[in-house]
Amino acid sequence: MMLMGLAGCVALQAQNAESKWYFRGDLGASLAMETDVKQFLGPVSGAEVDFDPGLRLGVAGGYRITPWLAVELESGALFNSVNELSGESIDASLMQLPFMGNLVVQCNNFDRLVPFIGLGAGGVSSILDIDERFAGSGGTLYIEGTDADLVFGYHAFAGLRYEFNDRMGVGLIYRFMGTQGASWEVEDAFGADDLEIELDDVFTHSVSVVFQLHF
Repeated sequence: MMLMGLAGCVALQAQNAESKWYFRGDLGASLAMETDVKQFLGPVSGAEVDFDPGLRLGVAGGYRITPWLAVELESGALFNSVNELSGESIDASLMQLPFMGNLVVQCNNFDRLVPFIGLGAGGVSSILDIDERFAGSGGTLYIEGTDADLVFGYHAFAGLRYEFNDRMGVGLIYRFMGTQGASWEVEDAFGADDLEIELDDVFTHSVSVVFQLHF
């Protein structure tokens, strides 16, 4: 009987240890706020870029230090096409690939409902893709290119998860992310690669459906 009880305790401890690790995925909408333009093929003043609503996909892996505190690593992708640049439509898009370290706090006092909040910081690979013609007094300028810039990023998030059991839960998560201003080099039709586009800090709101699996 004593050996059976000891074996049961060991199995229970092993189960609890396994459940400290978890995987999280989320899918939802991304809304990048209107952003000031610092350079567009040269210094500019008063120019702004407006983004269309886009898509967010995220994945994270974490470890629960205590029942209410966890650390995790997170990555993902946010995609927003450009709606207009200072009132003019433009064929361009912005993709942001964050790589964050997070600290997460959750409350387990509401039975199967688990509210949580978190903070994180790290790097964001900011990728601009553009393919556009501009007509001006000097003629038509055709610019194209895809370039990436690695910048500092941070985010804060909050959500509510419903736990079906000890292993699986689904819910909603809201996230606010800010990134340092990025700059990119593009080419014109003659192959010149010294044309620069630079934005101010970019701020993005997102709301996603979240799925979490403990193992």
